[in-house]
Amino acid sequence: MLVAALLVPTTVGIAVLRYRLYEIDRLISRTVSWAVVTALLVAVFAGATNTPLACTLMAIELFAAQNGALLGVGFATYAAIACHVAWLISGKSSIYSAQR
Repeated sequence: MLVAALLVPTTVGIAVLRYRLYEIDRLISRTVSWAVVTALLVAVFAGATNTPLACTLMAIELFAAQNGALLGVGFATYAAIACHVAWLISGKSSIYSAQR
Protein backbone atom coordinates (compact mmCIF):
# COMPACT_ATOMS: atom_id res chain seq x y z
CA MET A 1 0.00 0.00 0.00
CA LEU A 2 2.85 2.36 0.83
CA VAL A 3 4.49 1.72 -2.53
CA ALA A 4 1.25 2.56 -4.34
CA ALA A 5 0.88 5.77 -2.32
CA LEU A 6 4.42 6.89 -3.23
CA LEU A 7 4.20 5.80 -6.86
CA VAL A 8 1.78 8.50 -8.04
CA PRO A 9 3.68 11.55 -6.67
CA THR A 10 6.96 10.09 -7.87
CA THR A 11 5.73 9.56 -11.42
CA VAL A 12 4.16 13.02 -11.52
CA GLY A 13 7.44 14.54 -10.33
CA ILE A 14 9.42 12.65 -12.96
CA ALA A 15 7.01 13.75 -15.70
CA VAL A 16 7.20 17.40 -14.61
CA LEU A 17 10.98 17.41 -14.58
CA ARG A 18 11.49 15.28 -17.68
CA TYR A 19 9.05 17.03 -19.99
CA ARG A 20 9.44 20.50 -18.42
CA LEU A 21 5.79 20.76 -17.52
CA TYR A 22 4.71 23.92 -15.67
CA GLU A 23 8.15 25.46 -16.28
CA ILE A 24 9.19 24.39 -12.79
CA ASP A 25 12.86 25.19 -13.41
CA ARG A 26 11.90 28.83 -13.94
CA LEU A 27 9.93 28.85 -10.69
CA ILE A 28 12.81 27.34 -8.74
CA SER A 29 15.27 29.80 -10.27
CA ARG A 30 13.12 32.79 -9.35
CA THR A 31 12.56 31.52 -5.82
CA VAL A 32 16.28 31.06 -5.20
CA SER A 33 17.09 34.45 -6.73
CA TRP A 34 14.46 36.15 -4.58
CA ALA A 35 15.79 34.53 -1.42
CA VAL A 36 19.38 35.56 -2.17
CA VAL A 37 18.48 39.19 -2.93
CA THR A 38 16.33 39.41 0.19
CA ALA A 39 19.08 38.03 2.42
CA LEU A 40 21.60 40.46 0.93
CA LEU A 41 19.35 43.48 1.44
CA VAL A 42 18.73 42.59 5.07
CA ALA A 43 22.44 41.89 5.56
CA VAL A 44 23.38 45.34 4.26
CA PHE A 45 20.92 46.91 6.69
CA ALA A 46 22.32 44.79 9.54
CA GLY A 47 25.85 45.92 8.75
CA ALA A 48 24.85 49.56 8.48
CA THR A 49 22.92 49.64 11.75
CA ASN A 50 25.03 47.25 13.86
CA THR A 51 21.96 45.24 14.83
CA PRO A 52 22.34 41.72 13.41
CA LEU A 53 19.82 40.01 15.69
CA ALA A 54 17.10 42.58 15.06
CA CYS A 55 17.68 42.40 11.32
CA THR A 56 17.57 38.60 11.37
CA LEU A 57 14.22 38.70 13.14
CA MET A 58 13.03 41.37 10.71
CA ALA A 59 13.98 39.19 7.74
CA ILE A 60 12.17 36.19 9.18
CA GLU A 61 9.10 38.26 9.97
CA LEU A 62 8.95 40.03 6.62
CA PHE A 63 10.09 37.50 4.07
CA ALA A 64 9.74 33.94 5.36
CA ALA A 65 6.65 32.04 4.25
CA GLN A 66 3.81 31.96 6.74
CA ASN A 67 3.37 28.19 6.65
CA GLY A 68 7.08 27.49 6.40
CA ALA A 69 6.68 25.46 3.22
CA LEU A 70 8.61 27.66 0.80
CA LEU A 71 11.43 29.37 2.67
CA GLY A 72 11.03 28.28 6.28
CA VAL A 73 14.05 27.21 8.30
CA GLY A 74 16.53 27.41 5.43
CA PHE A 75 15.79 31.06 4.80
CA ALA A 76 16.05 31.94 8.49
CA THR A 77 19.46 30.29 8.68
CA TYR A 78 20.78 32.09 5.59
CA ALA A 79 19.37 35.42 6.77
CA ALA A 80 21.03 34.99 10.17
CA ILE A 81 24.38 34.09 8.62
CA ALA A 82 24.24 36.99 6.17
CA CYS A 83 23.29 39.50 8.89
CA HIS A 84 26.03 38.40 11.26
CA VAL A 85 28.72 38.33 8.57
CA ALA A 86 27.74 41.87 7.49
CA TRP A 87 27.85 42.96 11.14
CA LEU A 88 31.33 41.49 11.60
CA ILE A 89 32.62 43.12 8.41
CA SER A 90 31.20 46.57 9.21
CA GLY A 91 33.13 46.84 12.47
CA LYS A 92 32.14 49.63 14.86
CA SER A 93 30.75 51.97 12.23
CA SER A 94 27.04 52.69 12.10
CA ILE A 95 24.66 54.98 10.28
CA TYR A 96 23.40 56.24 13.63
CA SER A 97 25.77 58.71 15.31
CA ALA A 98 24.44 58.06 18.83
CA GLN A 99 25.06 54.32 18.59
CA ARG A 100 28.45 53.30 19.92
